[in-house]
Amino acid sequence: MAKHWAVELGEKIIARRGNDHVVSIGVSPSGPIHVGFLREIVIGDVIRRTLSQMGANAKLVLTSDDMDPLRHVYPFLPKSYSENVGQPLCRIPDPEGCCPSYAEHFIRPLEKAFVRLGVEIEVRRSSEKYDAGLFTDTVKQSLEKRQRIVDIIREESGRELGEDWTTYNAICSTCGRLTTTTVQECDVANHRIRYQCQNGHEGWADYSKAEGKLPWRIDWAARWHVYGVTVEPFGKDHAGAGGSYDTGSRFSREIFDSEPPEPIPYEWIELRGLGPMSSSKGVVITITDILEAVPAQLMRYLLVRTRASKHITFDPCVGLLQLWDEYEKIAQAIQTGDEAAVTEIDRANYDYSLVPDAENPATLGISFKHLATAVQLAGDSESVLRESLLRSGYRQQCENWDRVMTKARYAQVWVQRFASEDMKLSLAESLPESVQSLNDQQRKLLAHLHDYLLKDDRTDMEIHNEIYEEAERLGLRSKEAFGAVYRVFLGASRGPRVGWFLRALDPDFVRKRLEEALAATGTC
Repeated sequence: MAKHWAVELGEKIIARRGNDHVVSIGVSPSGPIHVGFLREIVIGDVIRRTLSQMGANAKLVLTSDDMDPLRHVYPFLPKSYSENVGQPLCRIPDPEGCCPSYAEHFIRPLEKAFVRLGVEIEVRRSSEKYDAGLFTDTVKQSLEKRQRIVDIIREESGRELGEDWTTYNAICSTCGRLTTTTVQECDVANHRIRYQCQNGHEGWADYSKAEGKLPWRIDWAARWHVYGVTVEPFGKDHAGAGGSYDTGSRFSREIFDSEPPEPIPYEWIELRGLGPMSSSKGVVITITDILEAVPAQLMRYLLVRTRASKHITFDPCVGLLQLWDEYEKIAQAIQTGDEAAVTEIDRANYDYSLVPDAENPATLGISFKHLATAVQLAGDSESVLRESLLRSGYRQQCENWDRVMTKARYAQVWVQRFASEDMKLSLAESLPESVQSLNDQQRKLLAHLHDYLLKDDRTDMEIHNEIYEEAERLGLRSKEAFGAVYRVFLGASRGPRVGWFLRALDPDFVRKRLEEALAATGTC
């Protein structure tokens, strides 16, 4: 029987490493944290959950690399930030002035996202850990074994490093940069180094405090050693031959005398038509943005249903509606006990998608596609939305109105931010002039529909089938028939499923608008 990819990984990890685990992920808060990083978060969380379910002790930690330097002035920054290039992110002003530092401005929204995603995680800031002395010994070892580190980098990547290359980046006390200093002398007894900056300044830095940091590749391996990391998911760019993981593994064994963690390299998430997401290039939907339009459960489902080694193309428009349909179908089958409708993999994907102690909007019983149309027709009126849903047969669901509105708010944001223009609906305030272009058969169809709706309270499916059957009798293609209805109410040639659409509208309004159309076209 096929196993979920997370179960396969969990079994392998326990077989190799035992039952005590630290799953580690990391991010540099250099800009808005995009949906691409959400894959690393969810993989880490799913592995932690799986290991725990298998009886292991497991925790998930995230390192905010807030000691990283600002690499350059990103498109979203004012030009004045050129003065801060090379300085640690934790010591640079917040670009919007709402947080203590640049780094905090971008890491705090992520911490809030963890709560919404149901991710149990400990956030560790590099600056705090360096300042607490946790990296003192690893810095000392790196300084003492500089030549071995240089050899490893050359052997793994082919890079030749100059004589002034250093295993420690001190922060210059005058310009605040850590990318412009080199080590001149080591005083191991007092855990400090003498540095020289490119600006000519010489000084001493205490490496038992946050007065500098290890270069990233060494820092990564040092973190594994200090935190006891046993598992780490990371982007595929670090997994190539001679890449960061290969060099880090050798640093781990040969410099810090530790075993490197079990690697879980993952493929990128790409935005359809735009390629891999990148904050620095402006190709980005932030995690905060997407969680306002899409519930955490659905985003988790998108990520857990695909193996880490396979790339994901993320389409926040039509693709997201299709994803909703798929997820709601599985949720409904599980909720009703329809075992034949779901596989074991489906059930595992669904279980991994759940957020502890949170209701799943997929089990509400009103599809997202329905709500995306209903909220547009209702505008800003809750009462109109409620009446529309009641007319459409959702009386039981409307008894829990708070749940309905929670899902409706997702639909409203999705329509505003991600729906294509042809998906956006707006009732025509008055009869569109374009009805004059309807042909004789379309006008007859509207007359029949008017009379049909007068007689009894019709269901959405009855309305849809009646239009379809009348179109066949009149020799109209279904596109022409439904298009006539949309022209009258929307001034457009296409729209949502026509039976539900008409059923969602106020019946008096529907009859009145049809009468106006018939009168304007001279149809008896």
